[in-house]
Parts: sequence; C-alpha cells; structure tokens
Amino acid sequence: MEIQEMFNVILSEIKEIKSSVNNLEKRFDNLEQRVD
Repeated sequence: MEIQEMFNVILSEIKEIKSSVNNLEKRFDNLEQRVD
C-alpha cells in the first residue's frame, strides 16, 4: 500500500471514532439532564 492510501484509511478511521465519541457525548448529556 502506498503511504497516501494508508493515510486515507487512517483518516477515515479517525472520522468514525470522532462520530462515535460525539454520539457518546450526546448520550451523557441526556443522562445528565435526566438526573437534574
């Protein structure tokens, strides 16, 4: 694999992780609101 290909794969992985983290943060926000 070329470096550019590897880089693209890593970038897409990072994007997936970011969206997962965003979803988790939203869930925590909802939980905190319920506790209040």
